[in-house]
Amino acid sequence: MKTKSTSDSHPARSGASRWRERLASSEALITLAVTAVAVGLLTGSVAIAFRVAVEWPLEQQFGHGNAELFETLPPLWRFITPLAGAALLALLWQQLRPRQRATGVAHVLDRTYNYAGRMPLANALAQFIGGVIALVSGQSMGREGPAVHLGAAFAALFGRRLKLPGNSRRTLIGCGVAAAIAASFNTPLTAVIFAMEVVLLEYTVAGFLPVILAAVTGASLAQALYGNAPLFTLPPLAPVTLAELPILALGGIAIGLFAALQLRLFARLRNGRFNRAPLPLRFVAAGLLTGSVAITVPEVMGVGYDTVQLALLGELTLSALLVIAAAKALTFIVSAAAGLPAGSVGPAVVMGAVAGAALANATALWLPGSDANSALYATAGVAAMFAALINAPLAGLLAVVELTGHHPLLMPAMVMVATATLSARFSSGLPGIFAIGLAGSNYASTRFRALSKISVLTAMERNIVQLTSPQLNATATAQVQRQHPRYLLLARDDAMLVTAASGLSTLAAGSELVWSQLPGESSAAVAIAATATLAEALQQMDRAATDWGFVAQSAPGQNRRTAIGVLSRAMIAQSY
Repeated sequence: MKTKSTSDSHPARSGASRWRERLASSEALITLAVTAVAVGLLTGSVAIAFRVAVEWPLEQQFGHGNAELFETLPPLWRFITPLAGAALLALLWQQLRPRQRATGVAHVLDRTYNYAGRMPLANALAQFIGGVIALVSGQSMGREGPAVHLGAAFAALFGRRLKLPGNSRRTLIGCGVAAAIAASFNTPLTAVIFAMEVVLLEYTVAGFLPVILAAVTGASLAQALYGNAPLFTLPPLAPVTLAELPILALGGIAIGLFAALQLRLFARLRNGRFNRAPLPLRFVAAGLLTGSVAITVPEVMGVGYDTVQLALLGELTLSALLVIAAAKALTFIVSAAAGLPAGSVGPAVVMGAVAGAALANATALWLPGSDANSALYATAGVAAMFAALINAPLAGLLAVVELTGHHPLLMPAMVMVATATLSARFSSGLPGIFAIGLAGSNYASTRFRALSKISVLTAMERNIVQLTSPQLNATATAQVQRQHPRYLLLARDDAMLVTAASGLSTLAAGSELVWSQLPGESSAAVAIAATATLAEALQQMDRAATDWGFVAQSAPGQNRRTAIGVLSRAMIAQSY
């Protein structure tokens, strides 16, 4: 009779196998760092390709360097363009299966925490093509959501292609997100904090280092192509005075309430009859609304960074600022609730800038002696809206500095961020816009996130012997005893049984091993891939209604999987 042990059944490990085993360790910083640079190059290139695909056709229409001048279109074209783009998207989306239609940051969070970070390629391709159509046709959304989705998807596909362990998959997704944002907007620090704050939901040294390297790699690609000048230009700014801090705090409360109103409308549309309407009707309704509003308020079209620049320079009146803020909020929320494949960060930047500039204008009107500066208030408003709507306060603060290159703006922005976040969370009772609908999933489970960082390879018991028969002769039994295994495995009727091997020591010399006569109970064990995390292993045990699993690995060039270890719920509990 033959037996198989973990020590003699494995073929020689390849360099790729050793690389995967290093990544299985939660402390594999050097290996993760090298992998992060490769991911940064890949996802940064994809993000830049998306940016070029959006900007090139718009620059053909509006001139080089002017990819957002939708305001120059005649009123009729401002109406037709978003409507036609939404109709084209509806036609394309009808050809997709329902599960292939999900895009954006919410899709990334859902796949990261509910599907072990597995990102379908079909959704990523739909995001690329759909995002280009949405932004070129002037939908009232941004390009950050597509960048995040594409970065996460191609990072996950990279990890899956190389069969990297599951505990590194989530870190690679964070790397892809950071690299894509950094490559799209030349904001590496904001990209790192966004990835940690919104996607990974934690700050650890082991997580920071690879994400930082990926973001630097993505930003380097962007600077090589576009230079390193800040996205927005600021006029000369006077330092903020202490007397202005209460005004900024009140402005933060107002922006927080404004964001809460949008979150409530978004949640109502997503959970109500609007979301149950046929997809083509939702898309066309969003395009029709944007086109109708754009006839009189063309600033709602596209990302709107040209409008942000005007707000920073103080070239918009108070009435114009208020109208743009309300119109942008309405068109953006309806478009996002409809499911158009574009982003939410761009609209948040626009609404924050015009709301902040409106506060500066109102302060100057109500307090004639004040020195309220539009640029200062507008940039603080951007951070406040970012924090209140996206629920990413640190990313909002850093975005202000990197987008303007002016670090003295941090203090006023911090005041508005604090009050805006508090008022938005308390008045709406909702998380950030990306997390609406995910609160009851693994996204909200700290235990799940902790187990997702640990590979089964680090927690499993490797000292096992797999029997090929329920009864061994004396020679085979002696061979098993000499290996001193902790667990025995037996394949029976398309199932794997596991039992403790403590009873081997009680067998007399020359005895035969009979599985049914071993002390203790045998249990059914579910197969668990060697690339799985403890969170995935626990989910598989739940589905199989068992307390045991065996970790299986395929030898190179073979389809048959070999057991390399066993795992129990108790082992998982000890690792948490």
